[in-house]
Order: sequence, then C-alpha cells, then structure tokens
Amino acid sequence: MRSMRYVLLGALLCLSVAFAADKKPNFSGTWNINNEKSVVGEGGHRWNASKLTVAQQGNKLSVERLIQRQDGESTVKDTFTLDGKECDNSSDNRRKISHVNWLKDTSGITFTTKSTFERDGNTMETNTVEIWKLTDKASVLSIDNTSTSPRGECKATYVYDKALPAK
Repeated sequence: MRSMRYVLLGALLCLSVAFAADKKPNFSGTWNINNEKSVVGEGGHRWNASKLTVAQQGNKLSVERLIQRQDGESTVKDTFTLDGKECDNSSDNRRKISHVNWLKDTSGITFTTKSTFERDGNTMETNTVEIWKLTDKASVLSIDNTSTSPRGECKATYVYDKALPAK
C-alpha cells in the first residue's frame, strides 16, 4: 500500500512539473514602444526599438527590432534558442553572442549578450542583460535592460504594448 502511495505521489509530481512547463509565456506578436511607460536613462533611447516583431515556437525565438534614429531607420533580425546555448547573431562589423535562459520561476526570459566591434581602430565591447516579462494578460511586454560599455552603465526599462490583430 505504501509503494502505491509513492507511485501516486511521483505521478502527481511529474504532472505538476509538466503543467508548470506549459505555463511559460509566449512572446510572439508585434509590440510597439510605449514611451510614456518606459523609463530610460541618459542615452538609453539610442538603440531601443520602436517596434518588435517576435516569433516564438517551441525552443526557437526570432526577434526583429525596428530602430529609428535621426539618420533613418534600420531593422535588426536575431534568432535564439531558449535553452541557454550560445546564439551567434554576428554581422559583418559586429560580433554578437547571446545566451537566453528562462527565469527560475519561468515567468520570463533573460538575454545575456556580449557584442564586440571596431571603432576608430579600437575594439569596443558591450555587455547587455535583458529580462523580458509579460504583464496585463500578455498585452504588455516589459524589458529591463542593463548595458555596460566603455561609456559606463546604462539602465532602462522599455515597455511595449501588443499590437491588435488587423481586422
């Protein structure tokens, strides 16, 4: 009888772990910056995206960032896996290596990125940590960003509202 209790207890534990795994948020969608809710330090708007297009399927995540500057706009497309493995999104002039992990409580994800590039004959390095979380019934994406470079540390919280589907 005791062994049956342990089997049932083990089965319940496995089911609860499986159920918790299904509770991971899905960040898919089109997200527009909400400048009024975002909290940005000095120089923080330089590289933030005005729009994110995110596709998440299984262990794969792709992020397209629309960045608008005074000299025009550009789009940066990156792909990641959600298992902590190295993700290389380097370009011709920048080496960019990221690791993406679920938070311990699986309520969000953490991007840890190291970028290196050449400027004026010097190699520059930037280290960035982004923590993504969904709130308000998955209609708001909050990104806590801490970036460290030779210019110092910059902290910001970017808030994005989910775009409504086209009718």
